[in-house]
This record gives sequence, C-alpha cells and structure tokens, in this order.
Amino acid sequence: MRAHGGVRGCAADVASEYGDHPETAAPRMRWARALVEELYGARRAVHRSRDEWALVA
Repeated sequence: MRAHGGVRGCAADVASEYGDHPETAAPRMRWARALVEELYGARRAVHRSRDEWALVA
C-alpha cells in the first residue's frame, strides 16, 4: 500500500491497469474475492447477513 501512496493511490493504479488491460479485470477480481473469502471466511460465516455478497471487516 505504501508503494502506491496509500489506499487511494492503490485504487487509482488498479483502475488504471483495468483500463489498460480490461481482459484481466474479471480474473483479478475473482482472485481477490477468493483471497478475501479465504482470509475472512470464518468471520463471515459467524456474522452472516441477508446479503450473501457483503463482506464483514
């Protein structure tokens, strides 16, 4: 995060890459979602909401 100038800089870099290479957007987002699910899956299972797509931080 520091290398990209924090959260906003990182988000801007990601958005720029998606604009330059839109064919990679879906696979990258699937990877990111799977990683978040792996890291926070147990916590999410305990705090389930009606919205199955919501992530609990």
